[in-house]
Amino acid sequence: MTAATIERFSPAAVDEDGQVDWRVLLEQAMTMPGHLGDTYCRFYQYSLQNQILLWSQGVTEPCAPFSVWKALGRIPVKGGGRAVLHPRPIRKTDEESGEKVVVAMRFRLKRSTFPYSNTVGPEVDWPELPEWDAQRALAALDIVQVPYASIDGNCQGYSFARNVAVSPVAKYPLKTFFHELGHVMLGHTTDSAEGESPCSRGVAEFQAEAAAYLLAHNLELSEWAPAESRAYIQHWLGDEQVTEAHIRAVFTAVDKILRAGRTVADADVDEEAGEAIAS
Repeated sequence: MTAATIERFSPAAVDEDGQVDWRVLLEQAMTMPGHLGDTYCRFYQYSLQNQILLWSQGVTEPCAPFSVWKALGRIPVKGGGRAVLHPRPIRKTDEESGEKVVVAMRFRLKRSTFPYSNTVGPEVDWPELPEWDAQRALAALDIVQVPYASIDGNCQGYSFARNVAVSPVAKYPLKTFFHELGHVMLGHTTDSAEGESPCSRGVAEFQAEAAAYLLAHNLELSEWAPAESRAYIQHWLGDEQVTEAHIRAVFTAVDKILRAGRTVADADVDEEAGEAIAS
């Protein structure tokens, strides 16, 4: 860990050997101020009717009008638009007030939205971590990264069974990848073990983002927003009660993900650190 990295932590989060104290760091994530940026609101949320209409046109990727893609540095291809319904209010003059009032709403089809594949521009930049490899981790953990198949551009990624998907327009793709790995490794995407009660959605999102938060710090990821991650954690946590078992499960998942993507020599070091944390 570099001196610059250590400076990002409170002194209490780093021990005398320069190692990050996961428990202190997680406590900071739950209590330090956070701020949600525009990560989850850059795209227009289409109505269910328009989503069905887009699916019927074979669209299974993020869609947005020309102005949104332009703001994101991508230019839609001419003729690549897809049709969605646009409201067209019918107005008439109110006899008493003399003002125009809406009396009915009609809809018209307009090719005004463009799927991601019908735009051109820079692709999402996946940061490289010199000490950790995503493909090595996937193979070791028996997890598959599948193509993203959702119209919602505000959704950064999702996971199911032992599969993870990251949006081609994710703002922080590697941090999102960590989050989805966390869901899988924490057992959120599979049936709970016999006799074990599944956790609530709030606790599940807290655990997954907490795992991503610890991974990003441990691997010195620079392309992410810690304050936004803290805000996400605190939003989903709300009034939920987090138990010691929930926290220890996060530490176990983080330890396994770290070791899975490390070289053999580095994995041995991580295993010793994980045993020390668990004790």
